[in-house]
Amino acid sequence: MKTLTATVALTFFLSGLAFADALPQGTVTLTKARGDALAVWDATDELTAMVAQKPTKKDALARLEADAALIFANRAPALRKNAKTLSILVLYTKTGAISPTYHTATFEGVERLLTLKGALRNSSQARTWAQQLRAGHPVSAVSIDVTGQLPPELP
Repeated sequence: MKTLTATVALTFFLSGLAFADALPQGTVTLTKARGDALAVWDATDELTAMVAQKPTKKDALARLEADAALIFANRAPALRKNAKTLSILVLYTKTGAISPTYHTATFEGVERLLTLKGALRNSSQARTWAQQLRAGHPVSAVSIDVTGQLPPELP
């Protein structure tokens, strides 16, 4: 019985670790693969799910920064030969009032929320960056430029 309990506990522990490093929802498009590489992450789905959880704006931003670092970790290996840096541009689709004609939210544009940039030579540390960013700690190996606003639905 002790072996079964230990096995179940280890399984839950490992699945929690895997979930913590799971890639976020949304489409990531590599738009430039040489020199200063650029990937664009449409974080609309991730942000929509997050709004339902009602985190503070500070916590939501820390989570999105950490998720951008996970995307960096995922995309970096394929780019190391041809690029020096990788930037992850995080954006989302803004919606407005419900259209009385179509009964759906209206499109208000795209918000460029932030850009995370790091050197590909340091990419083996990107998962550690994600953990530090999620905890709200700055990471000296990356630059994060917040240029947009989070949705007003977040407290």
